[in-house]
Amino acid sequence: MGQGHSETEGAKLDSVARHRIGRRLRAQYRSVTGAPIPNEHVDLLLTLRQVERERNRNTNP
Repeated sequence: MGQGHSETEGAKLDSVARHRIGRRLRAQYRSVTGAPIPNEHVDLLLTLRQVERERNRNTNP
């Protein structure tokens, strides 16, 4: 990297910026984990489970 900087020497965040980013990330995480699983995803999981069970039956008679 030019001017004698190594790759580990990058921009550093102060504690206020780190705290602000952490707070926003935690809020986003809470909103996602508290949301119900969409019906399309539930249907997909159930279909995958059925396929997996059928494969297990066919390979383990």
